[in-house]
Amino acid sequence: MQYPEENTESMKTLAVSKYSKFPYLKDSKQTAAKALGANKTPHAFVLLKVNKQYSGAIDDNGAEPEKVTNKYLENAVTDLISGKDVEIKETRSIGCSIKYKNN
Repeated sequence: MQYPEENTESMKTLAVSKYSKFPYLKDSKQTAAKALGANKTPHAFVLLKVNKQYSGAIDDNGAEPEKVTNKYLENAVTDLISGKDVEIKETRSIGCSIKYKNN
């Protein structure tokens, strides 16, 4: 593993501490990533039953959290919890490209 700090347990702990208690998926076979159209890491998705409600970046400044001005993922979840449609349904995820395996 190139980045040991990115093991599943460490990433789950980070996700829970930063973003709440949402399910965290380990997609070893990349089945979900391919089906949802993930192209960068991180690439966030908000699903309601089987319908994709949001796809893209977690926020507008992953490199400098103190400079975030738009929390895309949080806003999408808040919209749904409030009974509204997601206002921003898609953003461009910024990060490293996902290298898909040939399975």
